[in-house]
Amino acid sequence: MTRWLVQITVVVHLIIALGAHWTVLQTAAWVGMIIDYSESAPLMTALKKTFDGEHPCQMCVSIQDGKQTERAQDIKKAPHTTDWCCPVAGREWYPLILEPLAVRALTWQNQASGPPPASPPRLA
Repeated sequence: MTRWLVQITVVVHLIIALGAHWTVLQTAAWVGMIIDYSESAPLMTALKKTFDGEHPCQMCVSIQDGKQTERAQDIKKAPHTTDWCCPVAGREWYPLILEPLAVRALTWQNQASGPPPASPPRLA
């Protein structure tokens, strides 16, 4: 029981983190609209009214507002500089994660400027 609950919790958190909750809500809204419209019209007409964009339900309007609000918040939170890639002007363009590797490689090159080490003696 506990493992099942943990798995469900992880899946729900992944759905929310990836933004798929809007897709789930929109799908639920479309299903509700199809059901509502098909009560008073044929199924094909209900499908056309659902997906034409001219007859949004209250849930569709709320979802659209929520998406726009979330995008606006993401834009405010997003950094306006390229500090993650090139914090100092004139540096090479590589992510800072690779910087320690590049520094190590340059340090190794500088240390290896002398002749190569002699091979160990071999036993006859």
